[in-house]
Amino acid sequence: MEEKININSQLHESHKENFINHEEKIQHIYNLLFETIENRYKELNDKLNGILKKITELKFLSNDAILEDPEFLKVNEEKPLNKKLTKIKNLICIKTLTGHQGPICCIIQMKWDKDQSTFVSGSSDKSIKVWNAEQGVCIKNLLGHTHWVYYLSQLRWKKDQCTLVSGSRDMTIKIWNVEQGVCLKSINAHNNLISGLIQVKNYMTVNSDSLNGEFNSSAILSTCSWDRTIKIWNLEDGSCIKILKGHKDSVRCVTQMKWKKDATTILSGASDKTIKVWDISTSECKLTLTGHSDSVYHLEFIKWNKDEITVVSASYDKSLKLWDIEKGVCLKTLLGHTHYVNNVVQLRWDGDETVIVSCSFDKSIRLWNVENGKIMKCLKGHSEYVMGMCQLVTNKDFITFLSGSGDNSIKIWE
Repeated sequence: MEEKININSQLHESHKENFINHEEKIQHIYNLLFETIENRYKELNDKLNGILKKITELKFLSNDAILEDPEFLKVNEEKPLNKKLTKIKNLICIKTLTGHQGPICCIIQMKWDKDQSTFVSGSSDKSIKVWNAEQGVCIKNLLGHTHWVYYLSQLRWKKDQCTLVSGSRDMTIKIWNVEQGVCLKSINAHNNLISGLIQVKNYMTVNSDSLNGEFNSSAILSTCSWDRTIKIWNLEDGSCIKILKGHKDSVRCVTQMKWKKDATTILSGASDKTIKVWDISTSECKLTLTGHSDSVYHLEFIKWNKDEITVVSASYDKSLKLWDIEKGVCLKTLLGHTHYVNNVVQLRWDGDETVIVSCSFDKSIRLWNVENGKIMKCLKGHSEYVMGMCQLVTNKDFITFLSGSGDNSIKIWE
């Protein structure tokens, strides 16, 4: 009996020893796995830090710019950047302004003597906001429209610098005194939303007979609408002087020819994919430009090679086109955006005339060299489409421009 107890005791000790050995093996395996995972984590973390460092060194120079224009990088690597390229390369978002409760449709600078930092924005929230860019604050809120505010333009009349005109989806145009923050006049202008407007400058000087010398030249406005018409207005009394018809679909934009010798020519772009050149003294369409495969959303005259006959069109076909209006031909097509192109402006500083900026539903802002048609830089930061855009022209030695987005924000880039 005693012998049997000893045997059981020995078996118990043996099992206990085996269990301890097994537990030690498991602990050893666990330690090895933990060490392997820890080493792998450190390795991946080092790689991630290296990537983040490279991104920081690139200073927001996007992959799009690298892919579209390798010469831009080549210049950076082989020789110091000139002044223009340095400014473009270093562009970053310095401020993001919030306050609108809906997408930003339009932005313009108020060009007046009091300062160079005032700009105005219009939004789908039915409001117009006046901002100080330097302080990054909204200083006035203009209320009166009952629908989206699509377009804004500063009026130059009666030697006044504080008058603004707005066009809205509520089919009205409103004239505002920005300093006082009040609406001076409201005109029921079209039978559909107002998609564009432009002050027609120097009209009376060139062709006073067409209006019998009756109106002040600085009070003439051209508007366009989804009702397929372009209208010419006398803002002194709110009367419609002329109606231009010819587009087969919604008119999306209107601009004036900037020839000093010709103040009677305006251009319009429409959803019928065409650009029309009009003589407003006769109400006739002088020329129709075709080439886009979707709506023409914005038109911008640019000074290029010292001429004043080049216009850039932005289209929902994802392209920008440069046109010679005298010859009626497309000079160049710029490709790079991956969605609708909403707006285009020319950057102006130090007499340079070779850079234009576009924005798109692809959420990007792109800077183009019009000489070679390549993208110089692609700026990304908005989380929704970019629609409103303008340059903030100052006497500072750097570029400043503004962008407004469907993410309800305005960004200041320098």
